[in-house]
Amino acid sequence: MLTLCIPFYGLSQGFELQNGKKFEKVNFKLINNLIIIPIEVNGAKLSFILDSGVSKPILFNVSGQDSIQLRNVSEITISGLGGGDPIKGLSSKDNFFKIEEIRNFKQLLYVVLDKDMNFSPSLGIPIHGIIGYDLFRDFVVEINYSSEYIKFHDPEFYEEKENAKSQKLPLSLRRNKAYIDGSVGLKLQNSSGQRTSLESLSYEKVTELHKAKKVKNAKEGLKYKYYEGEWGFLPDFEKLKPKTSGQVKDFWVGDYALREDHFGMVLNGYILIPEDGMYTFNSRSDDACKLFIHNEMVVSQGKVYEEKEVGAIALKKGYHPVTIQFMEGIGRENLRLYIKKMYDVRWKQLEVKGTFFY
Repeated sequence: MLTLCIPFYGLSQGFELQNGKKFEKVNFKLINNLIIIPIEVNGAKLSFILDSGVSKPILFNVSGQDSIQLRNVSEITISGLGGGDPIKGLSSKDNFFKIEEIRNFKQLLYVVLDKDMNFSPSLGIPIHGIIGYDLFRDFVVEINYSSEYIKFHDPEFYEEKENAKSQKLPLSLRRNKAYIDGSVGLKLQNSSGQRTSLESLSYEKVTELHKAKKVKNAKEGLKYKYYEGEWGFLPDFEKLKPKTSGQVKDFWVGDYALREDHFGMVLNGYILIPEDGMYTFNSRSDDACKLFIHNEMVVSQGKVYEEKEVGAIALKKGYHPVTIQFMEGIGRENLRLYIKKMYDVRWKQLEVKGTFFY
C-alpha cells in the first residue's frame, strides 16, 4: 500500500468530494504496472492512465464513438511529448470530470491530435488519456496495489494510522512533479566478462568518469570537413573525400555549405564540461546526426542505420574530445543537440559559443 500526502490549499477550483464524504474509494485496473482508472468527462465514460508526472489531463485516441462533448475549445501546439517535434492539439476549458463521488466542474484539458499516440493495443483495453497532478493535488491519496483500489481522502479529515510494516519517505515537488531521492546499485561488465560488485550504492562510484584532456590555447569553435553526395542514410565519411574544410562558430550548418541540399559535415574538437557528472544528450537534427565523445557513440538520430536518439556518458570537469557527424538530404537543414545533467528536469540546447573548442 502506498500513501501520498500531497494536498494543496487555497485553490478556488479543483476536484472535491461530494455529499460530505471524507474519502472516496475507486477501483482500478493494474496493467503492465500502469494504473487505469474510470473517469466520466462531460458524461462520457473514459479510461485514464494515472501518472503523477502529468500536469493537466491529456486526451488522445478519442474516436467518434466515444461521443465526448468538449467545451470552450481552441487550437494549440503541444511540445515536449516524447522528445519529438511539436504537434497540433486542442485546449478545452470548463469540462465536468466525475470519479464516483468526486467532482470537478471546471477542468482544463488538452487533446492530442496524433493517431500514433495510442496505448490501447499494448494494454489490451481502450485508453483515452492520462491524468495526474490536477487530481493528486486535492487529496491525500492511498493506493493499494494488491487489492487494486485508490482512496482519495479529504486532507482536512485525514488521520494517519501508524503501521509497523510501513515506511515513510520524504517527497519533494519540482514543477508539480513528485520525486523521491534515492540511490541505485549497478553491476557493470566489461568485454572480458569481469563484473563490478554491488558493495557501493552510489551511481557515481560504479560508473567510471571519462578523464578530461589537457588542451593548450583552446579556441572557441569546431573544425569541420564538408562533403557532398546523395545518401539515403548517414554515410561513412572516412571513405569520402571532403570538398572543403574550416572552422565553425555556430551550428547554422547551411551557412558553411556550398549548396542547399545533399551535403554532409564532420565537426571535430572538444566539449567543455563545467563539473563532474553523468550527462545525457539527445538530437533533433534534420536529416541525420551522430555524436561521439571519447570515440564513444552517444547519440545516433535521424536517417541512420543504428538509432539512438538519447544517450548518456559520465564525464569529469574539463575538455573532452568530440566528433559530430551531420547529413542534409533535402528541405530544411537543422543541427540541434541538447544536454542535461542526470536528475535535471530541463534540456539545454547546445551552442558552439562557450561550449565547443578546438
